[in-house]
Amino acid sequence: MIKDLLEDDVLKSHSTPIALNQKEDLDENLSEGDITFMKSLWVGRFAGFGGGSKKNGDANTRRDRQTNNKASTRKDSQLTIHRMSMAVACTIPPPPCGATLATTATWTTRKVTVGDPAITKNSNAYKMCTDWIRAPAGKIVQIRVTELQGVNCIRGCWVHAIEPKIDSDKKLTNARYCCPADLKRILPSRINPTPVVSYSIRRAATFTYQYRHV
Repeated sequence: MIKDLLEDDVLKSHSTPIALNQKEDLDENLSEGDITFMKSLWVGRFAGFGGGSKKNGDANTRRDRQTNNKASTRKDSQLTIHRMSMAVACTIPPPPCGATLATTATWTTRKVTVGDPAITKNSNAYKMCTDWIRAPAGKIVQIRVTELQGVNCIRGCWVHAIEPKIDSDKKLTNARYCCPADLKRILPSRINPTPVVSYSIRRAATFTYQYRHV
C-alpha cells in the first residue's frame, strides 16, 4: 500500500525524467523495506519544491508564482509528512506483552496468554511475554505457578513454558515449567524486581501464577 502511494505521489509531483528514475529506485528499495532510502527521497522532494520564479514576466506574475510555489510546498510537505507517518507506523512492531506488578503480603493472581491461536504447528519464532514483579525494598519476591491451559507437557518445556527468573544472574536460563507436577511450588527470588517470562512457539497457551513478598 505504501509503495503504491509513494509511486503515485512521485509521478504526480514531477514532470521531468527524474520522476521515472525515482520510481525505479522506489521499486528496488521498497522491496527491501529501506526506510532510510524513503526518508532521503522525501528530503530530496522537499528540496525540489519552492524557490523563485523565472525572471521573465512582470513583478505581479513573479509574486503570483512565488505565492503559488509556497502554497504548493506547504501542501505537499503536509502530505509527505502524513505519508511518512504511515510508512513508519507500518514498521513499528506492536508493543511488547507484559506489565510491571507490585507485590503485597498476600498472593495476587496473574493470568498470561501467549502464542498464536491461529496455528497448530510450530511458528518461526517464540512469542514471549515478560512481567516484572517488584517488591518493597528489603522484601523477597515469591512466585508460584498455579495453572496451565493449552500447555504441552514435554521434556525441556520447549513448546510452551513459564520461567520465573529468580536467580541473581538474569542472563541464566532458570527452571521452566510446563507440566502439572510442577504446579504450586513456592519459588523465592534472589532479585527484585523479578522477571517472569512466558513462552510459546505454537498455539496460544495460558499460564496462571501468583506473586507476593515476604
